[in-house]
Amino acid sequence: MEEAGYDCPKFQENENLAVPPGFVSLTSFILRKGGNVKKNDKSTAFPVASEQEPNCMKTELETNDIDAYRQGLIRRPWINMDLSDNHKPKESHTKHLPMNLPINPSRPKGTMRGCPSCINCVKVTARWHPKDAIREDLEEAPIFHPTEEEFKDTLTYIASLRSKAETYGICRIVPPTCWKPPCFLQREHVWEKSEFVAQIQRIDGHQVRRIDGHQEIMASACENTKNKRKRDVEVALGSQLCKRNTSTPNNHNVEECDCESEPGPKFSLKTFKEYADVFKNQYFNYNDKKKFIGSNIKLAIPEQSEPSVENIEGEYGRIVQNPSEEIEVLCCNKLEAGVFSSGFPIVSDPVAANAYPEYLKSGWNLNNILSGSLLSFESPDVSCNLDPNVSVGMCFSAVNWKVEEHHLYSLSYIHLGEPKVWYSVPGRFAVNFETIWKKYLPDLHAGKHHMHDTMEMQLSCSILKAEGIPVYRCVQYPREFVLVFPRVYHSGFYCGFNCSESVSFAPLEWLLHGQNAVDLYREQRKKTLFSYDKLLLGAANEAVRAQWETGLCMKSTSSDSLTYKDSHSE
Repeated sequence: MEEAGYDCPKFQENENLAVPPGFVSLTSFILRKGGNVKKNDKSTAFPVASEQEPNCMKTELETNDIDAYRQGLIRRPWINMDLSDNHKPKESHTKHLPMNLPINPSRPKGTMRGCPSCINCVKVTARWHPKDAIREDLEEAPIFHPTEEEFKDTLTYIASLRSKAETYGICRIVPPTCWKPPCFLQREHVWEKSEFVAQIQRIDGHQVRRIDGHQEIMASACENTKNKRKRDVEVALGSQLCKRNTSTPNNHNVEECDCESEPGPKFSLKTFKEYADVFKNQYFNYNDKKKFIGSNIKLAIPEQSEPSVENIEGEYGRIVQNPSEEIEVLCCNKLEAGVFSSGFPIVSDPVAANAYPEYLKSGWNLNNILSGSLLSFESPDVSCNLDPNVSVGMCFSAVNWKVEEHHLYSLSYIHLGEPKVWYSVPGRFAVNFETIWKKYLPDLHAGKHHMHDTMEMQLSCSILKAEGIPVYRCVQYPREFVLVFPRVYHSGFYCGFNCSESVSFAPLEWLLHGQNAVDLYREQRKKTLFSYDKLLLGAANEAVRAQWETGLCMKSTSSDSLTYKDSHSE
């Protein structure tokens, strides 16, 4: 697919129509008069579709009126009437917000995705506002550069970082220069043919921010999404028909699921990258010279230079805290590596086994890290649920505040793409974090034990800092690892197309955190993913076996067994 295809001709045609861009609905709807309309009142005239011209709409609006519509100065004349509740007043969601704060009016669309002829096209009318950037002054998380010798033993090296990095909750690990694993996600049968369903994220105004000592909550994009899902709306996107009703692909009620995103169109990694690159180029108004060498592309507006990570972070902060347009982005955060494809070599792939034996067996290959952790004592049917996941994102794709299940460690690696910005709250402040969460968003989470599972609104870093909770920043680049310690709340966003892989694991040092997680889950009446007692018993048996082999039989044993043996006396 050529990248120019994303600048869809349909969008260009819409510029010449009387109907302003962004007001043409892709859904079927019924037009009804909202009252008596004077013929000479252009600001309230209803556009009427001609029978001879069913695919276009005629109106007598003049150019000045069109500009006014684009600026949101004139009331929209099109009314989407839902037959199921024509006469029911719209439910007010002010009661869901603390302190009865007013909800801001709807914002103009900054992104338009898909049209009848092209499901994956994108038109970005929003633009970068560098003067209004919101970038928090945060301390950076530590960065570690292991030597080749240190890098050989993954879990031993991770254990050595605990005393230096756990107080930050997160750290960045830059492998030695000799670390150059292949990226199997770029193989043709995966890159071009493996498809996944992207999730739509509405990110504008979804963070609580602090102004002059008071919190302010923007109009919740999630509430708008939830209302939209309550109505049965069939949206035809080319050959793909997505029915957005009161159920998700998992057949769960919308009220119980995470409303941060909704199912979108299908992509391959190749087409998703093209979509993500076009979005970023249009939004920041720059051309990637590497892509357009030899082309005659000319922009009517002077080009901006490619934004830095700091520029993108400042713009992301503005969008989520003080937006001027609706911004929708796409992402896919949980593709099972064993089903979709891992970026690392795997044993079941004979090509990988023969061509890259050193990376196939490496402990930094995320498919191997479970074998050296306590989770290896679980049964295969349980441990398979803890296998690595592949995540795909684009510029501004957000990762909401969350904590790893069972307070496990987490290791993430970027295979290819652009950087990811992380934010972390150390585990020792987890209880404080949850207290502040309930303080600022009490109604949104009333009666919900698992707050991090259903997050309609987010807490900004400024709110957390004002409440005395430290927040640290970590910028992860391709071919680098990020380590997240137990019970650390972390969030972040992508700076552009990004393809990463992550896994949760349980080294020996996790045992105390695991017991605390079991106690917490019991209080919350939350189901555990695995048996903590089984892992503890497995570790004890391994320690006894290692003690017996080295002490009585004078046998040499593996480094993993020696680790359990050393823990026997603790």
